[in-house]
Amino acid sequence: MLPMSDLSISGIGLVSPLGTDVADTWRRVQAGERPPTSQLRYGTSTRTFSVHTVPREFIRAYERHPRLRRSSEISHFATIAGMNAHQDAGLSEKTENVGVVFAISSGGVRYTTRFFQDVISTGAATASPLLFPETVFNAPASHLAALLGIDGLSYTLVGDSTIGLSALSFGADLLATGQLDHCIVVATEEVDWILCEAFRLSRYFTQAEATRPFGGPHRRGTVFSEGAAAVVLSREGSVKLAAIHPGVPFFKKKAAETALRTVLEELDMRPEIVFSNANGTTMDDAEKAALDAVWPQIPTIAGKVSLGESVGAGALQQLVLAVQALREGQFQSAGISAIGYNTLASGAILQKTPASLPLGPP
Repeated sequence: MLPMSDLSISGIGLVSPLGTDVADTWRRVQAGERPPTSQLRYGTSTRTFSVHTVPREFIRAYERHPRLRRSSEISHFATIAGMNAHQDAGLSEKTENVGVVFAISSGGVRYTTRFFQDVISTGAATASPLLFPETVFNAPASHLAALLGIDGLSYTLVGDSTIGLSALSFGADLLATGQLDHCIVVATEEVDWILCEAFRLSRYFTQAEATRPFGGPHRRGTVFSEGAAAVVLSREGSVKLAAIHPGVPFFKKKAAETALRTVLEELDMRPEIVFSNANGTTMDDAEKAALDAVWPQIPTIAGKVSLGESVGAGALQQLVLAVQALREGQFQSAGISAIGYNTLASGAILQKTPASLPLGPP
């Protein structure tokens, strides 16, 4: 666990099926709103998957940008969230010593499929070379850095639904070296039938229109979604990154509870509210047991009921909602609890900075 007493979140951005405005999305999550589901077809078969997608009108302006016109949807999502966080932090395009840490899970699955289909159907010589760059994991990071004029450090981390917190921890390490003044951390994910089929085979997927968090024996599985989240990590801001855990690996589902308990214990703080990873899968049981053991009697908010399970973007979306809640003064501290499908547990603690706390009576 790495204490972060000198680091803060100075800017946030979000892209989700509910919208791209963080404050409005947080309001809708609190109201229990859910986006409509759409159907993805399983290859050429009749099987379909119910998912939450980002409405195209949310990203249409960026689709027409010369830099992004031929890029993937995850690049659009990441760029919007990253640029909104950059603007929210009050940074200009001329701000120096800014780095980018990008987090992703599945990558440009759609573009990989299209590129492969072109090769199979028409031959390698006729496959569009414009598709191939978007199959590379760090393509979205390069687009964001180019649009913001960032020519400094840029990294891409690949992992599961906890990867956003891993990227945030990595960004904090970069700031600790003194090489950067700010670090933009972005996590994103797209929805594709290949991803849905893989999770269906793992019994994590549901065809229901909504997840049932902490459902116990009545759990259904999760509804997958797409989107992005971004934060600007700085030395000053209204919300302090009090502590973040780099993660504890586990190698069997039955070890997930122990791993998360270790994370929560080593964070060594007790928040007022927990922004939970709960998504209607068997991982909810492990999370609930760990929370009851280490942080008992603390209320939880399961944002994935409204936003869906966006895998690579999931943990950072939880954190962005927590930052917004703290900004609005609803809580003085918030915990983030996350368990990934690829066997990693992680967590973080956020606090309002003293300067942003309400003054007491005269």
